[in-house]
Amino acid sequence: MNIWKIFTDNLQGLQEEMGVSIRLTETRRGSLFPHVDLNTGEIPFNTKLRAFVALYNYMLLHPETGCEAVSLYTLYNIYFDTCRYDEADEALTHLEETLSTLRPTAHRKSEPLTAQSIELQVVFILLHECAHILFHADSGYRTQILQQVRERIEALQINPADISERIKKYMESFIPTGIPRVLQELIKQEMQEKIQEHAEQLFDYSSYLDPSNDSMLEEFGCDQVACGLALHGFITLNPAQDAVLEAAIELFMALFILDYDYCLQSIYRGKCQERMVELPRLAGTRHGSLRGFISDIFLQYGARDVARQFRRQAEVRDEGVKRLMFAGLFDHLSDLAIVQHTAEGKAQRSRALQLESRFAAIEVEILRTLGCQPTWSSI
Repeated sequence: MNIWKIFTDNLQGLQEEMGVSIRLTETRRGSLFPHVDLNTGEIPFNTKLRAFVALYNYMLLHPETGCEAVSLYTLYNIYFDTCRYDEADEALTHLEETLSTLRPTAHRKSEPLTAQSIELQVVFILLHECAHILFHADSGYRTQILQQVRERIEALQINPADISERIKKYMESFIPTGIPRVLQELIKQEMQEKIQEHAEQLFDYSSYLDPSNDSMLEEFGCDQVACGLALHGFITLNPAQDAVLEAAIELFMALFILDYDYCLQSIYRGKCQERMVELPRLAGTRHGSLRGFISDIFLQYGARDVARQFRRQAEVRDEGVKRLMFAGLFDHLSDLAIVQHTAEGKAQRSRALQLESRFAAIEVEILRTLGCQPTWSSI
C-alpha cells in the first residue's frame, strides 16, 4: 500500500481545487519537525524525522526496552545544533549500543510496526503544515474549522474544584519506582505542591478560547484537518474496519511524537520551569480535541463500537508514553547539566560533516532493523 499517495493526492487536490501551491523540500538541517513558510508555500522536510518516528513507535510496541533510543536521538540533535561535537559523538556511540539491543522486526509477520505506520504519521505531520497554508488561503474555511474546535475545547474544561485525591494519586503513579525512595518522596511532595498551586491554571483553557488570539485553536484545527485528510485517504486505500481503526490510532499517536519532542526539548534546554503549566495543559487539550474529532467520525457513520475501541486503545498507548518518558529522564541528568550550564561550542564544518555522515549511517540501520524503509526514495 502506497501511503505516500495520500500526501501527493492531497497536494494535487489543493492545487486544482483551491489554487494553493505547496512545495516540499528535503533537507538535513534545521528543526526535526517541519514549519511551513506561508509566504512561499514551502515546507522543509527534514528526512531525519523518519527514523525518529520509527524509534518512537518501537518504544510504544516494546515498552520493556524503555525510551533510551529516542532520548539519545533527541540528545544528539541538541548537541549537534549547539556545536557540542564531543557530546554529540558520545550520544551517537551510546545510540549505536542501544540499537544493538533492539529486536529486528524486518520480515516478521507478527510484528505490527511497519513502514505503513511510519509513513502515515509522517504524512499527518506534513499535512498539518499544509492545513496552515489552506487556512491562510481561505479565511472562511479557517473560521468554520476553528469554531468546531472551540466547541470541543469548551466541552473539555474541568472545574479545578473537582480535582480529587484520585487524580493526585494518578499523577504520583508516574514517579519511577527504580529511583531511590528518598527521591521518590521528594518528587511526590513537590508534585502535590505544584498541583495545588497551579490547579486553576492547569485546567483553565480560556487562553485558547480568547477571540483576540486564536493561534492555538489554529494548531488544533490543523490537527483536525490533517487527520481528516489522512484518514479519508487511507480509507480509499483500505476500507477494512480493523485497518481503519489502527490507522486512526496511529494518526492520533503522531501528536504524542510532536509533544514528546517538545517536552524533551523544553526540559533539556531549561525551559521546563517557565512551561510548567503550559506543557500538561497544552498536551491534554490538544489530545482531547483530536481524540474527540476521531471519535465523532466513527460515531457519525454509526460505528459506535469502533469509537469505543479507539478511545480505549488510544488511552492505553497514552499511558505507556507518559510513563516511559518520565522514567527515561532520570538516566540523563548529566546531559541536562551540560546543555543548561555549559557554553555552546563553535561551528566546525569538517567535524559537523563527519558526525552527520555517521548519523546518516545509523539512521539507515534504524530503518533497516525496524523494517521501516519508506516506499518513496525522494520527494
